Amino acid sequence: MSRTVLKRMLTAVLAATAAVTIVATPASAATAQDVVGLAKANLGKHYCETNSLGTRGYESSCSGEAWCADFLKWVWRNEGLNVDGLSPAASSFYQYGRRNGTLHADAGYVPQPGDAVVFNFDGNDYADHVGMVTTVDADRRIQVINGNFGDNPTTSTVAYSSGYGQVGAIIAGQRISGFITPVGLTTPAVSSSIAVGSDGLQMVLTGNGTVLAKKGVGLYGWTVETDPGVQKVATNGGVQMILLKDGTVLAKNSVGLYGWTVETDAVVSDIAVGSDGTQMILDRSGTVSAKKGIGLYGWTAETDAVVKQIATDGGVQVILDKSGTVLAKNGIGLYGWTVESDAVVADIAVAADGTQMILDNSGTVSAKNGIGLYGWTVETDAVVSDIAVGSDGTQMILDRTGTVSAKQGVGLYGWTVETDAVVQKIATNGGVQVVLDRNGTVLAKNGIGLYGWTVESDPIA
Repeated sequence: MSRTVLKRMLTAVLAATAAVTIVATPASAATAQDVVGLAKANLGKHYCETNSLGTRGYESSCSGEAWCADFLKWVWRNEGLNVDGLSPAASSFYQYGRRNGTLHADAGYVPQPGDAVVFNFDGNDYADHVGMVTTVDADRRIQVINGNFGDNPTTSTVAYSSGYGQVGAIIAGQRISGFITPVGLTTPAVSSSIAVGSDGLQMVLTGNGTVLAKKGVGLYGWTVETDPGVQKVATNGGVQMILLKDGTVLAKNSVGLYGWTVETDAVVSDIAVGSDGTQMILDRSGTVSAKKGIGLYGWTAETDAVVKQIATDGGVQVILDKSGTVLAKNGIGLYGWTVESDAVVADIAVAADGTQMILDNSGTVSAKNGIGLYGWTVETDAVVSDIAVGSDGTQMILDRTGTVSAKQGVGLYGWTVETDAVVQKIATNGGVQVVLDRNGTVLAKNGIGLYGWTVESDPIA
């Protein structure tokens, strides 16, 4: 079969120049990403204010009771998961896990997003608290989202905590008693994703771990690049990087099935590449290395084992450490990092023109040009779940409803709504915007505005 076509025929029919508005379609079975997304959409909310679905409170939280269990039950129930037997008592989640065979009370279990985490269970009918795992780092540090996070149920909010994700570990002064996986959760083997480079090269990672690539906006022209087995993709400046499920990185500089070069041993958890050819890797210990050029050798250690996210473009490297602090520098080497923020950040992005974006733990976006602690400009209210910025200065945000907005230039105003509330992932570079909707369909366009989206694929999830 030709390597320059998909392994199966694409059945969606739409002219490459047609204008498409993205519209909502029926939801599928809940994934961990869905459950986490609903919980995050309520960050900062109190016990009886309007929630993200437009009703008041969470289950019976408006009574003024301790509402950590109410919040998590509300999240699970509204994503279609089994909540039989759950009550306002945090201990009910531990007992739910026992009944359903989804309790993980051994220290060897690695928690997963969507899991409940119960604290200080007394072995009978009482536990101090329950939250939900949202992210798990390579070193097993977890982020937990909590209802009723505070001393007073009527003044506390939905908020994050973090710490080591192991039974017996302490987070926010409370001991983890167990993790509980919800019944009914559907977790894909691979999370489908998208990437676009400064040269317009698009990469998509399908739900079975296969990579496709092409240049130009339109339905046709995809080339199969790999067999199944990939967990992440990155592209910029003509360089493609892939991270295999076993932690090995490969790279190349042309579209096609062949030509991949092994770059690392099987130790990596994240990858990034800039328009100038700078490659960054984050290993499972939290250490960053970087280099220019494709090949196995030439990596330079850049940090100690303290990092959880990386980004690079235009020669600028940005890292997010495990405390939530952002640091940046120009050039490859161990030294020269500048602290950029307080320990409040959840996501980072950087463009070839030096524009940096950060998403803080509340869901607020800030941006600036240039390296340094000061100069951040608040760009949004606390409603955002993902960010992206391209080499031409185009900024994209994905809010908690699934709506995309975009603009150019740093500042609070000027956002243009781009989609209906149906998107799960975003990418932009070189003037091209790419989105992955909740059905797993890829759409793309050139330029900012609501119209002009072109369907690029059948569902890839």
